[in-house]
Amino acid sequence: MTASSGSGTTGVGDRGLDVEDLRERVDGLARQALGGGIDAVERMAGGASGLTFRAEVQAPDAVTPVILKVAPPGLMPVRNRDVLRHARAMSALAGTPGVRVPRILFTDAGDPPDLPPLYAMSFEPGDCIEPIFDHGPLPGPDEVGGRMVAAARMMAGLHALDVSAPGLEGEPVIGLEAEVGRWVRAFGTVPDELKGRADEATELLLAAVPAPLPPVLVHGDYRLGNMLARGREVTSIIDWELWAVADPRLDLGWFLLHHDTAGNPHQRRPAPGMPSVDELVAVYETAAGRAVSDLPWFHALARFKQAAAGALLLKRSPVAQEDPTAWQDGARRIRAEVEDAIALLEAVPGGRSR
Repeated sequence: MTASSGSGTTGVGDRGLDVEDLRERVDGLARQALGGGIDAVERMAGGASGLTFRAEVQAPDAVTPVILKVAPPGLMPVRNRDVLRHARAMSALAGTPGVRVPRILFTDAGDPPDLPPLYAMSFEPGDCIEPIFDHGPLPGPDEVGGRMVAAARMMAGLHALDVSAPGLEGEPVIGLEAEVGRWVRAFGTVPDELKGRADEATELLLAAVPAPLPPVLVHGDYRLGNMLARGREVTSIIDWELWAVADPRLDLGWFLLHHDTAGNPHQRRPAPGMPSVDELVAVYETAAGRAVSDLPWFHALARFKQAAAGALLLKRSPVAQEDPTAWQDGARRIRAEVEDAIALLEAVPGGRSR
């Protein structure tokens, strides 16, 4: 994880957050929870659902880096902005065999919307690279393959957690129809030019909903771009804004969409060393101790989800709105994703034949 260039340690931070006020607040929390104070906080890049900072706890016997996640000030911390909910998932996973997440060091509920909630977590080593999407240096084939296998195996460990664990109890189960409905609603807010045949894809998805598997804790955006890794190993799963209790194949389908043979229209480059999709599914099945069925439907849903999320982003993008070429290119990619979903669904048993 890398701090953003040009970030300061005093003054007013992003979205009206006074960084010096934040430092003073977190200094008191750190002294109570960790036995050391904090001299400065530094803004880090990323974080659409909140603000991320790096700080160092100055204890008598050690200096320890920590990561702070703060809800956006001025807004109620609901849905993806509920940072304390993110912390609950990571706390529930602490000590889970085969799963690595940051340790939650302390939390503070604040007084929203003016004083936003926050939590501190351990700083974990590693780089964060999405092999087929990122522009930066690509790990070697051995590292790419090792990370994908490690992530598939870790997904099974994540899905093995008892969803009645402390912090998870009372979470509603998100059914497959409800998951489809979430992205249908997203499409309902965008221009027709971005929808393509989304209505047709919706009908096909709902006509062939598979029998559900027992619900598990799902990450909601499970891919290497939301993990830290070193060499062949995944050191931590991060970015828990979208976690839910739902069918485990939602994570698996989304993870496989980020494979370089998945035909993802956003792919920028191949990633030599990728295991095959079948190999990754086999790794997951072996680690989970069960076979998975109906994956083509989940592949289709993953494409539908990516199209809907992309349509929302494009609709809100000031750059795309000012650049007709960028807008048209983005719209073309979104429609292509919907077409891919339809093609997969037409081959699903019970789906429409060509």
